[in-house]
Amino acid sequence: MIDQEFDFPLKEIASTVKYKYQCGENQIHPALVGVSNNLILFPWNSSAGRLYMAGNMIPKSVPTKGAGERMMVTGAEFQYAKTARRIEAPAHMLVEELFYVGSLVDGKTTDDWTSIFILFKNDETNNYDLLELPMYNTQNTYVGFEYVYDKDVMSRLRKGATFSKGTVFARSPRISKNGEWCFTMPTLVATYSDYRTEEDGVIITRSFAERSRCMFKLERNYNYNEDDYIPLLLYGTEENPSPFPQNGEPIRPDGIVMGFRRRIKENALVSLTKKALREPDTLYDELFYVPQGSEVMAVSVTSERPKKRSNNRNTTYIEQRHNKILDRYEKKQNEMCNEIIRWYETKRAASRDDKLNISFTLDTFIRNAYGNYTVSNIGKPNTLTRANKTDKLKDWNIHIELRQSMSGRIKWKYAGLNGDKGVNVYIIEDHEAPCYPDGTRAEFISNNMPAFRRQIFSLLMELSINFINMNVQREVAFLRKQGDYVGAIAKVMEFLETAFPEFAEIVAREITSQDDQVEYIDHIAKDKIAVHVISNTKLFGVNIINALRRVYGDRYKPQKAKFVNSLGELDETVNPILISYQDIMLLDKFGTDMSAQGMPKSNLFGMAAKMSDSSKYSNPMNDKNNKNTGETENRLEQSQAGPQEVAKQMSLAYSPENRIMATKRKIRADDPFNINQVIKPEEYANNRAVSMSVSMLADSGYRLRRERPTDRTDRIADRMLHLTQEDHNLLQILNTPDETGEQINA
Repeated sequence: MIDQEFDFPLKEIASTVKYKYQCGENQIHPALVGVSNNLILFPWNSSAGRLYMAGNMIPKSVPTKGAGERMMVTGAEFQYAKTARRIEAPAHMLVEELFYVGSLVDGKTTDDWTSIFILFKNDETNNYDLLELPMYNTQNTYVGFEYVYDKDVMSRLRKGATFSKGTVFARSPRISKNGEWCFTMPTLVATYSDYRTEEDGVIITRSFAERSRCMFKLERNYNYNEDDYIPLLLYGTEENPSPFPQNGEPIRPDGIVMGFRRRIKENALVSLTKKALREPDTLYDELFYVPQGSEVMAVSVTSERPKKRSNNRNTTYIEQRHNKILDRYEKKQNEMCNEIIRWYETKRAASRDDKLNISFTLDTFIRNAYGNYTVSNIGKPNTLTRANKTDKLKDWNIHIELRQSMSGRIKWKYAGLNGDKGVNVYIIEDHEAPCYPDGTRAEFISNNMPAFRRQIFSLLMELSINFINMNVQREVAFLRKQGDYVGAIAKVMEFLETAFPEFAEIVAREITSQDDQVEYIDHIAKDKIAVHVISNTKLFGVNIINALRRVYGDRYKPQKAKFVNSLGELDETVNPILISYQDIMLLDKFGTDMSAQGMPKSNLFGMAAKMSDSSKYSNPMNDKNNKNTGETENRLEQSQAGPQEVAKQMSLAYSPENRIMATKRKIRADDPFNINQVIKPEEYANNRAVSMSVSMLADSGYRLRRERPTDRTDRIADRMLHLTQEDHNLLQILNTPDETGEQINA
């Protein structure tokens, strides 16, 4: 029945596909595809432009809450994890001292994001050195992650403790327990046509938006002199007010994190009273806002105020009410500086005339302590004046670090590893997403047309292989529950030997004993069937799909899914759709550049301007050619194929019947990229825009027909072949000679 609907017989694609080399010799060597492209599973089956795009997007992936291990790996993930960010002992360490700025919050040694500095003796070089333990890392000054510290190692951290070289204190949260670098989110993706997913739009569920949660680091700074400003007391209690929230204290509902009121003579004294300083003036005060839900992670205060004494040296520094909390923070900073100086001078005295061997990092750390302390342990002020470049430091300098944890939003940009990407246009509730009868529910909806239009067959391969993987894993879990471990092993090995024969050999060598097999099946039933796509495999490309189709073609098939449509009604898809796992990345595209989150500004010319250039307000933005040819692929196809391609695309756009027929032909084809005719020429008339035009012309007495070659000639004889009888009669009259014998020019 299927053969009759096509203009060509269906054959085994494996016998018709011709490779440049024999099967088994890769056309793309892993050493030639670049660093990031080593993480792409099937580079042989994507266009070069899309590979280039995917390689550029991988470094832009954002650490997310839902990041996890991939179902199929290339092996490079584990190599990347070895070089991923971590904090480890650079040598055999003997801890001499620990330095940190103490916290003012009861029960906390330091604020959550305050670094700890380990001063240690390096056994290899016999030098004193310094190791910083930061609490977070940002990859572009504001998007980042918090380090995951080893609790056992940190519990041993004290003066006199020893740590061997390579001891890991903390690591990136993107490194799994198995040592894999997790930069993607394994996601259940539904690929089907939805009017909301046109033009690279995607739809995500509420739970996937939560899995997309990521961390933003915010900073608020203000420097002022006491003669010019006074801080507003917006936090704390009436007895103990504070100009800003402490570590862990919630932000005000209006989002103000701190504020300052100018001291001018024109202001009445009533504006500087205790009660007045508790209420911000949104018109005249200097106010600093932060997004709702932000958390204060660390507060740092430096001051030149304690150095300013009167000429009478016996006069002590007077603490004022509005500066009380600032003084306490400054004293914590001063205490750490004095502790560093105390250690250094004690070691200098003990070494007498011998040179104290210290590293460059520790030397800089000590010099900064001498420059930054305000009052010594014996109460002597530091006469050294501090400056930022050429500007002297002001009386008070406040620096607040905040963390904003944000779930997925509209306009956030997501991407796969095949050069496919899309912007989130809508967030739906979980129960509204497409769902199979067996309960498999999608959490990410994308359009499947880019796989065909942009020549990324690897996207279809990833979804198809993972679809088989999911179903095999369910059968394995069922057999394990029945206690049939032998049958479960047979199921797993059948899948691996069919699609990944080299990896199947490795697995067979590793699980020879019964205990190993039981442990392997227990892991699969609990997690997934992990597959290593070996780079020099003999089975790759469409041959993997052919092999899986021969074994599982009649066993596992996509089904029709039910979903809640835009009217709130429970509906069912017209055709079976594929719901399968795909690796999805959240891209770092929420900056101030011209991305989905940033609106372009205008310059003097009234044109869009780049927001990253220094001349953004004076020069217009020019559209420059780049290597990203992905957006022009469809235009190139139309310009090369001519009007026939345009007619086909328009027919698909304006004919639901043609779209359904084209979908069926792609689903039924052995190779969706080897179809002679997705739409037949006689089906172009189903274009509803054409039908409407024909009806409008018919109402006016016109008839639309296909252009003939003779329509473009100037010969009257050719034109007369297509004239009506009335036209012939008129021409006969006009061509009759008159009395003079001259013929009228028709």
